[in-house]
Amino acid sequence: MSLIHSYIDSQVALITLADSSNDNRLNPKMLQGLTSAFTCALMDKEARVIMLRSAGRDFCLGMDLARLQSGEIGESSIEEAVSLYADLLHTIHLAPKPVVCLLQGDVKAGGVGLVCACDIVLASDKATFELSEVLFGLIPANVFPFLLSSRVSPQKARYLTMASKNIKAEEAHRLNLIDEVFPEENLESGARDVIRRLLRASPQAIAETKSFTHLIRGSAIDQAQELAKAKTLELLRKPEVTEAIGAFQDGTIPQWFSRYKPEKPLVCGQEKVIVEVEDTGIAYLKMNDVVGRNTFSGEFVDALVSGIDELENKHQPKVVILQGLSDVFCGGAEKQVLLDLCDGKLSVKDLIVVERLVNVPFPIIAAMEGHAMGGGLAVALCCDVVLAAMESRYGAVFMTMGFTPGMGCTKLLEELVGPYIANEMMFTGKRFKGSELATKGTNINYILPKEQLLPKARDIAMRISENSKQSIYLLKTSLSAQKKKLLIEARVQEDLMHRVTFALPETKGAINALYVIDD
Repeated sequence: MSLIHSYIDSQVALITLADSSNDNRLNPKMLQGLTSAFTCALMDKEARVIMLRSAGRDFCLGMDLARLQSGEIGESSIEEAVSLYADLLHTIHLAPKPVVCLLQGDVKAGGVGLVCACDIVLASDKATFELSEVLFGLIPANVFPFLLSSRVSPQKARYLTMASKNIKAEEAHRLNLIDEVFPEENLESGARDVIRRLLRASPQAIAETKSFTHLIRGSAIDQAQELAKAKTLELLRKPEVTEAIGAFQDGTIPQWFSRYKPEKPLVCGQEKVIVEVEDTGIAYLKMNDVVGRNTFSGEFVDALVSGIDELENKHQPKVVILQGLSDVFCGGAEKQVLLDLCDGKLSVKDLIVVERLVNVPFPIIAAMEGHAMGGGLAVALCCDVVLAAMESRYGAVFMTMGFTPGMGCTKLLEELVGPYIANEMMFTGKRFKGSELATKGTNINYILPKEQLLPKARDIAMRISENSKQSIYLLKTSLSAQKKKLLIEARVQEDLMHRVTFALPETKGAINALYVIDD
């Protein structure tokens, strides 16, 4: 999956640092992706605002010093990274469009430079900041031009640098390092309010504000006043300004006023499912419910089905890589859903995820980095190529909660691991480690160390994408026919067994006992 995600939603270009496994540290590949994303956003007429944000626990922990020094990413990587970083900060700072930084988590070293180059910085109250370069014998030289000119006084910059002090969001706000602080639960609404106000402003006036403040910075007061008079007269003569003034006098609004109606959240942690599509025809469908651990809550199922629909109806990729969190691929049903089944409030047939997956026209590669249990494992069974991690565990744990297997497992599990291993998994609920399954001769395509799993999935996807889409879709239709038939048969039988087992009084007790940690 790419290190940078970018897309436009309701006139806002969202650029996301997405290398969370490496704490969004900056290296040439990351910086090239950021530069490309900003260039595209600045050129795209649809985008009026640019937002820089991050996925994962931290915003950005600075340069990837360990990899740069090791030469792992090229002999000239240090020079390239420094040049790319300096040019990127300059591009952000002088961009004619407003650049908003949305902060969650820790920000260190070069990450502080990204923050200071932006026009508006909004932070969660749990964010922290640290200029840590002196600990490595370095100084934040590339950060200083933006830290000093735009944000804090020279003395405060020296103090923060020499002491390498870690400061919280409230103190950063007092120092003017950031513009607004919100409680984490209010960050989304606060950010949306700022975006709404930016979309009511004249794009030309915003661009003029940025260029004029840059022009007069450091100027003597007399010179600045002369420049200000000239700029005011210049703007008053513009037809669009005259029209806007007239509109307000008439009780109407200027033509640039725009409503903000986003389809997705601004705060990354609130996106339960992420869809990304490459020009190669490869798409990624990432189950990303960090809080819910990718269990089948109503909201998560809706988001996952919506992601599948988006891929099928809008993008029509050649191949999709389905992935979860690094430690949990998918956790199956959440507690409340199971209790509702016990109380007869929900039919098993309403769980539509596996049916949607098995009926899509494109092949899906299940990249199970993390654990997959129960219905979470069933998700992988509906895919066309399956990869598992040596370190993770996989189990059909239904019986340990008092009810019989569902979501097609009674027919599809044996297709993946063989009938006798499938029987053991379903009867015992045993959670098999990937390394153990690797010794049993299953039909899982690859069982690899976790760090090799996504690169292998992408390699397979690249090979598939080299073929024509029509041929891929025709082959998928043919190969999936048997799986569709098995799923229909399984769901009929499973529904009958569930009517009995979910009605048993001991089932609710087993569910409550298993989920006791969550209470």
